[in-house]
Amino acid sequence: MGRCAAGISALILGLGAAGCITFGSDDLSSLVSGEPPPDGETSGGDTASQAESAEVTSAPGTTDVSTTAPTTESAVETTEDPVTSTCAGGCSSTGTSGDGSSTCGSGGCQESTTTGTETTGETVDCADGCRNVFVTLGVFQGNFGGIDAANAACADDATLKGLPGDYKAWLSQDTKTPLSLFDTSFTGFYVLAGSTTAVAHGWEDLVDGSLDHPIDVDASGVKVTVALGVWTGTGPTGALDSTCGAMWTDATMMATAGMLDRQDEGWTASGMLGCAMELRLYCIEDPE
Repeated sequence: MGRCAAGISALILGLGAAGCITFGSDDLSSLVSGEPPPDGETSGGDTASQAESAEVTSAPGTTDVSTTAPTTESAVETTEDPVTSTCAGGCSSTGTSGDGSSTCGSGGCQESTTTGTETTGETVDCADGCRNVFVTLGVFQGNFGGIDAANAACADDATLKGLPGDYKAWLSQDTKTPLSLFDTSFTGFYVLAGSTTAVAHGWEDLVDGSLDHPIDVDASGVKVTVALGVWTGTGPTGALDSTCGAMWTDATMMATAGMLDRQDEGWTASGMLGCAMELRLYCIEDPE
């Protein structure tokens, strides 16, 4: 698979001559783990502010990464400091997540034609029912054990933060995918957890390659600003893409991941990452 991401996402993806699947930048470990890079600088701000925004605790098999800045029902606007990416072939460009920064391909550097967008999000009336979406508090290596384990992680976060309803991980394995497991007839709003900020208007809008707002909060509605990668194994339509082994048990492989700061199809399929990396999971309210 050869997907690559713009801006911040390009740092998570490798940028080698074989086409965006090699790793090793200091920003990579910073964005995935929440720890600042060795030189004391981060792509999203100074070291002190990063240290205050994340608190990491260990649990067997997972890392719990706390987040800051609670969201409100009003529109959310975010900006990112410029980051620089270097593509195969030696050229580089600077941009912010979502703007016209470079993408990588087999031919080297290719300038993106996309333009910058703001994460606005519509405030909607949930009188007829909305469904919450969020990302997990913890991060997981790609051998976390598959859909059942991922669903359990979503349920645990929802229970911990007092969210009602049943939750499924946005994840594919073998013949099980969101397209086959989710309620595809849903026409209400998917909203950020604990708010009325719309992410998508029904299933069809969720899988059309463009979100109304990034899924960038945890189960308590707190905006996530560290560890932005998300395991999905899922393409934009909700169908199967690459996974860490058929049952998400092989940390030596590579799998499709999304970026929680993206609103285009990169939210679910930003590129391929090594399964030894620790990423979050998407959780979407969906009836059993």
